[in-house]
Amino acid sequence: MEDLILVVPTLAHKLQAKEMLEETKKYDANSKYLFSGFSSLDKYEIYEDWLQKLKEDAAINHIKPNRVPAFTYFLMRKSNNRILGIINIRHALNDYLLAYGGHIGYSIRPSERQKGYGKKQLLLGLQKCKEIPLQKVLITCLEDNEASRKTIESCGGILENIQYDENSKNSYLRYWITL
Repeated sequence: MEDLILVVPTLAHKLQAKEMLEETKKYDANSKYLFSGFSSLDKYEIYEDWLQKLKEDAAINHIKPNRVPAFTYFLMRKSNNRILGIINIRHALNDYLLAYGGHIGYSIRPSERQKGYGKKQLLLGLQKCKEIPLQKVLITCLEDNEASRKTIESCGGILENIQYDENSKNSYLRYWITL
């Protein structure tokens, strides 16, 4: 596998991040997975505002109410400095994350899917979890998201249960990975 790294998003990634967003919007337009795992990038018209949100999420000692500390990274291919995906690592779980969201949310851009990057990104993310340090990580996915299910299981995920969210009307597979 190519030399892949996780990098903290910066202003230098602005153009590529927007390209990844547009690619995903076009490819996943009719999918309920649209922008799933994008760390809210899709909710910000101004990239710099999203970077500010990431700084606030990473401010462990000054986190806003109902939020948990989290770090977000881009998965980059070093050979051409291309963003392949995005991963968000949460240091703790609130009630919602314990039921439906987990410690990690991630996505691979459509043109780079089915190449093993999801697994590599998740493995790199699990290394970051060890540094926090977390000993066990909860990862969830929609029940019908076959690709995410396979990725989680290939990284050692053990299914605990399926949780139904009355608000979204979705069922989530809840996996634990011991680090």
